[in-house]
Order: sequence, then C-alpha cells, then structure tokens
Amino acid sequence: MKNKSIYIFILCLLLLISPAALAFGNNSRAYTKSEKVVYADFFENIWNRLFYGLNKNAGGKPQKTSETDETGKNKGEGKENVFLSVSETGFLERCDVFQTAFPISPAEENIVPDEEEKVYLDDLYDKRAYLTFDDGVSANTEKILDVLKEYNIKASFFLTGDKYPEIVKRIADEGHSIGNHTYTHNYSIIYKNVEAFWEDYDKEEEFIINTTGQASVALRFPGGSNNSISKRYNDENIMYKITEQAKEKEIMYIDWNVSAGDASSTLTTKDSIVLSVLKGASGKKDVVVLMHQIANKTTTPEALPEIIEGLKEMGFEILPLTERSFCPRFIK
Repeated sequence: MKNKSIYIFILCLLLLISPAALAFGNNSRAYTKSEKVVYADFFENIWNRLFYGLNKNAGGKPQKTSETDETGKNKGEGKENVFLSVSETGFLERCDVFQTAFPISPAEENIVPDEEEKVYLDDLYDKRAYLTFDDGVSANTEKILDVLKEYNIKASFFLTGDKYPEIVKRIADEGHSIGNHTYTHNYSIIYKNVEAFWEDYDKEEEFIINTTGQASVALRFPGGSNNSISKRYNDENIMYKITEQAKEKEIMYIDWNVSAGDASSTLTTKDSIVLSVLKGASGKKDVVVLMHQIANKTTTPEALPEIIEGLKEMGFEILPLTERSFCPRFIK
C-alpha cells in the first residue's frame, strides 16, 4: 500500500512536470499576458499549472497561438497553446480546484485596479500662494531662479518671445511651471482679431514645447482677460470671444488677485513691492501674485526673499501652478 502511494505521487508529479519540461526544452513556449507574449521558464510553468490550470477560450478549447518568423510570415499557426494564458482583463484565471479552495465573491471577480490617482499639492494645504512672473526672460530671471532655489520654492513663469532658451530650460529643469504669455505681447497684433491672437499664442507654444519638451500649463493674456487696451484694435467684445475659445480649446487661462505693482514704467522700489504683495495677500486663502521678470525690473528679485518669508509667516504654502490650482479670472 505504501509503495502504491509512492507510485501515485510520482505519477502525479510527472503529469505536472512534463508539460513544463517540454516548454523548457522547447525554448520556453510562450503564453500570453495582457496581449503581450511572455515566456515561461521551467519553474513558472509548474507553479502556474499547480494554481491556475489551463485557460480556455469561450468555446472551451485551448487557445491557439500564432508566431511569426523573421520574414513576418506565420509559423506554427493553429498550434494549441497548452500553457498559461491570461484573460483580456489581465488577470490570471484560476483552476476549479483552486477556486473552490479559495473562493472569491462575485463583486471581486471583475475588479480592475484603478490607475494611480494623481496627487496635487494644491489639495494638501489650506492656504496657497502662487508666485507668477510675466514677460520675456532676462538676467533678472536668473536672479529670481537663484532666490527660489535658495528657499526651495517653485513658482510659475509666463513667457513671451523666444530669447534665452537655456534659461527657459533651466526654469523647467528646476521644477517650475511654465505658462504662455503670447509670442509678441504686442497689443496691436494679438488683439487685431481672434485669429491673430491664436496664431501668436501658437508660435509661443511651439517655442515652449521645443525648448522644454512639454506644453504650457496655462495662458495669461497680456493686460489680463478684461483689459481695455484691446478695444483700441478691435471691438469691445474681442476678449469675450477669445476667452470663450480658450474654454472650447480647454486651455486654462488665469489672471491674478494680488499685484506686486512692478509693471509701471518707472522702477518700483523693493519696499513698495513687498508691501503690495503682503498687503494684497492679507485676509485671503488663495493668492496668485503678479510680478515681472524683464530686465528693467531689477527690484523684483530683490524683494522676493521678504515676500517669500512674509507669505510663509502668514501661513501660505507657495506652490507652482497646475491645472488644479486656484484660478482667478476677470472674465469668467
């Protein structure tokens, strides 16, 4: 009786091992997984046969495989794939014995794992501040980047023109957001008509993509979405037309709710910039701060350390803009 049990055990073992050994000896015949060919090794075949059994197609027959040779022609077409296969959902089909031993509920049967949910920093803080710098990059931009790096702060840069691509690349490489502020920033060109605006926008977008490898995160209209200067070159409804098209194109446009006051033609003092930002942020939960980076705005990077420290003392977390960010708009 004891010898008979041993013989039965050896026979079962041979039945399990032989197909796997055949696979191993035949260059590990392929099985499919999520529509991709995967080669099973000797021990994997044993494990899969123990716990999953053979996968059958809808007709109850073993699935057939079709391999191609170097010329692209099918070889071995119609051969039965006697090894492990995975259903189209990407889950292993368990054999009846295993299913009986470890049953799962119908609700769990067809569970497909969700894609990893993207986490936005914007959602993690109660008070958020977004520092934004408009216009063409310059030597000032590098000074701004140096301060931001010192404080480990990420900001957002709305670019105009195509100068200093190496600085633009640095902006992206250091983790700051990049926005589109049109190519020319010339009111007479961009607000001549709707088509002219998008042509100018597209030219700047092409520069941003070619330089950084990624599209802009948002659009900021020169003068803001409710600017009055556009009326000099078109009718009073042009900004409504352009903003509506931006929505149709699913382009996020953003204005601001705090201004540093550094846009004037005369040089604004450092203390005035600091005061404008901190006073403007007072009592707010979310702030988008408008500043400028062009060459003649030398006091803006000088004011930046006090602005950062002041906002932090007020409880703000300073973040780069994302599609999830607080988005003030003068024209909704």
